[in-house]
Order: sequence, then structure tokens, then C-alpha cells
Amino acid sequence: MKLRLAAALAIAGLGAAQTQVDQKTQSKNINYSAASFVIQFPTGTALPAFCSTGSMFFDLSATAGSNVYGCVSANTWVLEGGGTGGGGGIVGGVLSAQQSSSTLRTSGGSCTSVAPCLVQVGSTVYAYTAPALVTLTSGSGTVYLYVDSNGNITAGETSTGSPGLSCSGCVLASSITQFPASTIPLATWSASGGSWASGSSEVALQGVGPGFVAGSNVTLTQTGNSLTIAASLEALPSGAQPTCTVSTGGFLWYLPGASGVKDTIQVCAKDATNTYSWRTLY
Repeated sequence: MKLRLAAALAIAGLGAAQTQVDQKTQSKNINYSAASFVIQFPTGTALPAFCSTGSMFFDLSATAGSNVYGCVSANTWVLEGGGTGGGGGIVGGVLSAQQSSSTLRTSGGSCTSVAPCLVQVGSTVYAYTAPALVTLTSGSGTVYLYVDSNGNITAGETSTGSPGLSCSGCVLASSITQFPASTIPLATWSASGGSWASGSSEVALQGVGPGFVAGSNVTLTQTGNSLTIAASLEALPSGAQPTCTVSTGGFLWYLPGASGVKDTIQVCAKDATNTYSWRTLY
């Protein structure tokens, strides 16, 4: 009886214990096909400020099809498939620009490791955990503050030393007279006589719109913070009505009617047998 009781207690003890399995070293050929659900990635409504290469994250607040991000290098997230790529926009805290003193400007003063500012450039998301400080050392001119295509907060001066600048948490660029293409504009600042001028733009100009891709007969030209969209129409044939072929497919042809006779509008199109012919619309 004592032996049976001891064995029962031992079995009960085993049943009460919890064993944690290390799937990396203690598993083989795992099959989750019978599981009711499996959550493979960490989830949340904002990308973490820190990540290690190879980590994945599912953004619950993103548009369906653009939720999965991969960490391609330390603290750098990239949208994995399904995204549109191109373009850029703010996806986290705003890199606001404020004047801290007559010679100091601060961008991203609210960015911390706990609440980072996240900026998407193309399909890459960059995390900023500390503010960028731009100090005016001398001179006059206009400064363009933006995030470049590599994720660097950049202070662009008109020419080297005009005005004189020093940067902490950012980089300097010279010969900048407008926001460069493929960048995220933040603000424009004016300097006069070694001091920041009042009335400079304090509001971040970050773009939040989609990227643009030029289609057939369309050209896109970016000048600073402006985008020009131009479309050209293919010249229509003139003179006698041409033969309807694959090369003129989709063309419209207008035939004016005589006095008392209606006009005619035709389109060059093929039927189900792939035969091209002018089809009367009106």
C-alpha cells in the first residue's frame, strides 16, 4: 500500500510540474497544421525602436497587406512585400522643428528610446531616439532641414559656410537651394547676421501622401517640395481615315455629317475573333 501511494504521489508531482521546451534545440520537424491558430511574430500598433537583424514584426495599425516588417540591420525596419515602395511619409512621432535659442534649432525634441520618432523613406522605416541639434555659428541664408534617402536628418546650407552650421545627430549638406528629390522635407529656416530669423517655418513639412509612378505618356518632375505631373497625348492621324489595325486600336474617328445628316463617331477595336474594324459608337 505504501509503495502504491508513493508511486501515485510521484506521478501527481510530474503532472503538476511545468516543463518549458526550447524549440531551437529540443524540437524537430514541427508541424503546426493542426493548430487552431499560430502567431509567429510579435505584434503591436507601432514598430519597436530597437531590433536585431532577422527579427520580424506585424503592425496591427497598418493597411492590410502592408503589415509585416523585417529588421534588415540594427534598429532598421523594412516593409516586407505587399507595400507600394516608393514615396515616403511619417509613420510614427513627428520630427518637429523648434527654435531653442537665437542660435540653436532642435528637430525631434520629443524623440526618445521609449517613444521614438519613426520615419519611412521608400520602404525603409528609420527610428530616431534622440533630437538633432543644428547650431548657427555665423552668417546669413536659408537652411533646408530634411530626411535624406538614407535616413539621415540633414541640414542643407545654400553654400559651404553660408550660413555657418554645426550638427549633432544630423549631417550637413551644401549647395542646397531647395528640398532635394526623394527626401522627406521637415522645415525651412532663415538666418540673418548669425542669428535665426523670426518667422522661419516651425511646422514640419513631412509628406504623408503616397508615392507616384509615371504611367504611359506621363512625366513626373519634382522641384523642391512640388511635384509636376505632365501628360502628353499621342498625335491622332490626320487626312483620310486610316485602316483599323492593332497599331490604331483604341483610336477614335469623327465623321461630320452633311446638312440634315447626323455626325458619326467610330472607334477602332477588335472583336472576339481578333478582327480589327471601325465600330460605330454614334
